[in-house]
Amino acid sequence: VEAFDASSPDRSAQLATLHAALLGHSPVALLGPDFLQRFYYRTLPRMGLIFGQVAYVDDRPAGFIVATAEASTFMQQAIRRRFSRIALVMLGSVLRDPRRLGAIWEAVQIMRGLPPPDPAAPQGELLSMGVLPEFRSREFIVRTRLRIGTDLLAAALRQLQERDAGRVR
Repeated sequence: VEAFDASSPDRSAQLATLHAALLGHSPVALLGPDFLQRFYYRTLPRMGLIFGQVAYVDDRPAGFIVATAEASTFMQQAIRRRFSRIALVMLGSVLRDPRRLGAIWEAVQIMRGLPPPDPAAPQGELLSMGVLPEFRSREFIVRTRLRIGTDLLAAALRQLQERDAGRVR
């Protein structure tokens, strides 16, 4: 299990591939592969707004978890600080598939529905998690004694604790 954050090597291609394969129905995946790789998994970690872990088995990405210490505001911060970058990625995504406008609308509605931040009790959030099926089967667990999902969750919770997230959702 290897961490990704602002100081890590770029793992955006691996993360985007895992996310699309495991959570292809999620709002961020519906924004398209360019959004996932170029903005969500490259720009946001570099900005320190998201972080997490990637699990590898024999050098092959097997699972991932993504978290933020800024549950209510991380995406708004990203949009304010990198508006032109996100606008270009989104424009390209919509030009490739106009149906992605619906995903943009859904993402905006999700952001509008978030509770306001509470400075007295910083809240982290586990945003996404997934393990490829062949690495979560009973046979795999018995043969290797690896529990990738459990290890990913524990590592992400440690990262949140290090960032002083008083609560986690």
